[in-house]
Amino acid sequence: MKKLLILALLTTTAIGVFAEKAAPPPERHAPHPHRQKRNNFRKGHGMWMAFAELSPEERQAMLKLQREDPEKFRTEMHKLGEEFFKAEKLRRLELAALVEKYKTAGEKEKPQLLEKIKTMVRENFKRRLRQSRMQLDELQKRAEKLEKELDRREKAEEKIVDTVVNNIISGKRPNYGKRPHRRFATPPPK
Repeated sequence: MKKLLILALLTTTAIGVFAEKAAPPPERHAPHPHRQKRNNFRKGHGMWMAFAELSPEERQAMLKLQREDPEKFRTEMHKLGEEFFKAEKLRRLELAALVEKYKTAGEKEKPQLLEKIKTMVRENFKRRLRQSRMQLDELQKRAEKLEKELDRREKAEEKIVDTVVNNIISGKRPNYGKRPHRRFATPPPK
């Protein structure tokens, strides 16, 4: 028994000594600041949902602000996201309260509460549908612009090819032009 106890004590001591000499775990890098709060509704999705709630004139004003003063734009968008988040939270809490009331209500009150719940859900559905429609309209406008740009580039194909060939022959880097994009679109032919 003594031998077994001494053997157990030596084994534990040896493990403790080796554990102290083991390399420390590698240090973890701090997460990238943008990934740190990736799912933060107020700074991401909520902010752009709030942007979608703006009228077209207000959105254009915000886009102009983005080009002229990006820092102020971020601040304003953050405020919009916060306001949107608070309104969404209030709607969710109100709906949850109505649902709880419905569950505990008597048979006379249930139809009225159910109608209120349906109204809230319908309003939310219509708001999201409106946002989706606006997104689709904007995407269609962008697609039309891109289609026009592609048509213009197809018509100017020979001129573009000649320019690229001349650049290659003169030792310059060939420039095929950027993909059609509103910021990088080639200027219209003169």
